[in-house]
Amino acid sequence: DVLSARPSFCRGITRSAARLAARRRSLALLRLLVVWPYRLARKALPASGGAGRASVVFSNVYDCVSPLGQWCAPTICLKELGFRSASGPFDWMGRDGPIGAYVGLLVENFSGFFLKENMKKLGDVPGEGTEHWKDMKQGWESLHEFRVGVPFDVNYENFHALVRRRAERLFGLLRSGRRVLFVHWRAEGRYRSDDVVSAMRRLRAAFPASQIDLLVFETEKLAAGVSYNEPEPGVLIATGDFYDPPRYDVVRGNKKLAKSVLRRVHMRGRWKNLLRLQIESIKRRLCRRRRTSG
Repeated sequence: DVLSARPSFCRGITRSAARLAARRRSLALLRLLVVWPYRLARKALPASGGAGRASVVFSNVYDCVSPLGQWCAPTICLKELGFRSASGPFDWMGRDGPIGAYVGLLVENFSGFFLKENMKKLGDVPGEGTEHWKDMKQGWESLHEFRVGVPFDVNYENFHALVRRRAERLFGLLRSGRRVLFVHWRAEGRYRSDDVVSAMRRLRAAFPASQIDLLVFETEKLAAGVSYNEPEPGVLIATGDFYDPPRYDVVRGNKKLAKSVLRRVHMRGRWKNLLRLQIESIKRRLCRRRRTSG
C-alpha cells in the first residue's frame, strides 16, 4: 500500500511545486508590470519652488483625475500615466479661452454648447479622417468627432450624444461626494491667480458634495524646473516650459516636464490602469512582431 501510494503522493508534491512556481512567476510579472512602473512614477520632481512639495494636491488621494482643457495635452499625459479610467467631456476638444469658460460649461450644464446655428466648418484635419468644426459664439472647437463623408446631421447627433454621455459620467462623480482633481493646461501665457481661484470657487459651489481640487499648468520659460503657487488650498498653479512649439509637439507640449509634476499626484486604483497599459503595450509589440515575422 505504501508503495502504491508513493506515485500519487509524488504527483501531488509535483503539482503543488508547479502551482507555487506559477504563483511566483505571476508575482514577479505583477512586480515588473505594476510595482516598478509605479515606483518610477513616484520619483521626485527635478526642481520645485514655492508650495510644490507641501501642496494639498500632492498629499491628497483622489478618486478621479480628469482633464479640464485646454486641448489634448492633459488627456494624453493623464492616460499615459495611468490616471485616465474613463473618457471625459473635455478629452479631445477645447478652446483658447480662459479656465472660467471650462468651469462655466460644467456649472451651466453645457447650455448653448455647439448649437447648429453657431457652427462653422474650418476644414478637414490632415491624416485624421475628421472635420474641424468651431462654435463661433462660444469658441469651442472639435477636431476628432465629425467624420469625413458622414452626413452633418448624423455627425452632429453622435457628437452631442457622446459629449452628453461623458458629461453625465463626470457629473455623477461630482455629485457623489468623491475627491476629484481637475488638470488644466494653458497652452500659452499665464492666468491671474485671482481668476483661477474665482473659477475654482464657482465650481466648488456648484458641486458642494464633492471635494474638488485643481492643478493648472502655465507656460513660462524658467531657468530650471517648475515653480509653484498655491493661492488657495487645493488650487495649485505649476509654471514652467510646458508648451513651446515647434520645440515641443503642438498637441502634446512638453510631456516630460508635465509628467514630472503629475507623478506626484495620488489616485486610487491607478495601478490597475498602469497594469492595463502595460498589457496593451505587450499585446501591441507581439502583434507587430507577428506581422514582421509573417
